[in-house]
Amino acid sequence: RQKKASGISGERKVRKEKGPLVTWEERLKQLTEFGEQNGHFDVPVPLEDDDEDDVRFYNWVQKINYELRAYNNGNTTKLTKERADQLAAINFEPNEAKPRGRPRMQQIIPDVPWKKRIQQLISYKDDVGHLKIDHQYKHCDNLGGWAVNMSTKYQKWSDGELAGDAKMEAQFDELKGLGFNFDIQPSYESTRSWDDHYEKLKEFKEQNGNARVPLKWKADLRLGKWVQLQRKARRTNKISEDHLMKLESIGFEWEVPKDEQYQPPQQQQQQQGPVTRV
Repeated sequence: RQKKASGISGERKVRKEKGPLVTWEERLKQLTEFGEQNGHFDVPVPLEDDDEDDVRFYNWVQKINYELRAYNNGNTTKLTKERADQLAAINFEPNEAKPRGRPRMQQIIPDVPWKKRIQQLISYKDDVGHLKIDHQYKHCDNLGGWAVNMSTKYQKWSDGELAGDAKMEAQFDELKGLGFNFDIQPSYESTRSWDDHYEKLKEFKEQNGNARVPLKWKADLRLGKWVQLQRKARRTNKISEDHLMKLESIGFEWEVPKDEQYQPPQQQQQQQGPVTRV
């Protein structure tokens, strides 16, 4: 037997569990009214004695959250551009995805002598200009995972949950002296919204004079991947008008030659000349 259409991409009606057929337009109206009445779109989990339609509406909203997150990230989704625009028109934004199961631990972090770690940090800072190390940066003996661990240890020590000694405090002081802020979060806590990435992109342009973030840019691996997803979303006509206009307002380049997609900012600046800030 063929499964019924989900109601997100096609025009056919959808059947949720048992109950009457419901169209996209009817669900959208229900969602709009819920937002107007409550000031948000966080539909509560239905109780056992709730109406059957409340259960179906809750499940529909959960699916919309999932599909819209995928759409905004340029991933495969059944949600069409027209319907994404309809959701944007009522100011509906997807909630953050919850981590499934237990938080994934950082990959194995080799036991590296302290002096070598300090030298790795210095080299990294010389390269990118800061120590906001991406938690996914696995080079230099998993420097990203190590930075997460040091940040967690420092926070526990600051909160009195971890007893320190003179050696540990001296290491913390040395890291502070280098400009390390102990604010590197593990992967399951460091999710970013579209707007978060957009602000990071604007910062990149302010510092480098363009919005051409290199793919696999070690200063921010996620930003490099995100800009590629935006280009893909435009090519497949899955980007919203609002996102399109925001990116074009800062001179975002939709087409970048493959041989230039990995160029570090320093090399780009050498080709373009010095950055002029207004």
